[in-house]
Formats: sequence, structure tokens, C-alpha cells
Amino acid sequence: MQEGNFSEEAMNQTKEMLKNQILQSEDNSGALIERMYIYDVVDKKLSVEEWQNAVDAVKKEEIIAVANQVHLKATFFLTGEA
Repeated sequence: MQEGNFSEEAMNQTKEMLKNQILQSEDNSGALIERMYIYDVVDKKLSVEEWQNAVDAVKKEEIIAVANQVHLKATFFLTGEA
């Protein structure tokens, strides 16, 4: 991802998933409470339409820039053993 190894199709599918998720959260009281808390913490409130427009406006270059700020701290291997 840091090198831009993702397609426009994958990016657009992810954007659509995020936009649908915000619409679905309108029917979930827990998600609404969480969103209100986040709005309070960042001191900014976006309407669903503003949020969806912001998601649509994200460019591939911006995703790459943010991905390059992320650093791996640990790798875990899960096994079927109890």
C-alpha cells in the first residue's frame, strides 16, 4: 500500500463500503453514540452527506502518504493449538 500497490477499483469499492457503513450506522444507537463522542473529541461535526463527500474526495496519493506514516510494531502468528 505504501508503494501504491492497490487498484482504483479496490479504492472505489472501499469508498463505497465506507459510505454504506455510515448510512447503516444511522440505524444503530451504539454507532450513533460513538460518532457523537468522536465529534465531541475532534470538535467537528459532519453530516452524513459531508462525510460521504469527504470519502469521495480522497485521492490515491493521499492514501499512499498516510500509509507511509504507519510503521509495523509487531507481527503475530495464530495457530490452532489451545
